[in-house]
Amino acid sequence: MKPVFPGVLMCVLWLLCDASVGLVDVQIKNGKCVLNGTEIENGKSISSETPCESRTCDAKTKTVEIIGCGPIVAPPNCTLVNGTGTFPKCCRHAVCKRTDSKPVNITALLSSLTTC
Repeated sequence: MKPVFPGVLMCVLWLLCDASVGLVDVQIKNGKCVLNGTEIENGKSISSETPCESRTCDAKTKTVEIIGCGPIVAPPNCTLVNGTGTFPKCCRHAVCKRTDSKPVNITALLSSLTTC
């Protein structure tokens, strides 16, 4: 098996740590954030598949933090595939071919080794 080029590895590590993050002002009802009719307990997160994101309530600041999938570009010899399940499993990820032609999910492999 050929070693992974350091440049490609760095790109993939960067992609694993990159995400779309935003704050939304919300109403508070009974100590819970209300976002699009959904109540979220203070300090708790809910994840969804569609849209592929996680939402965390901060009742003190009357905001919900929304974290979604970041942009991703397929490295050479890789293709992008849609994920399944709730966030972050639903994010698109790169599937790459090794020199022995067996596909490997590089994003899943590296995410087991890396925390951001």
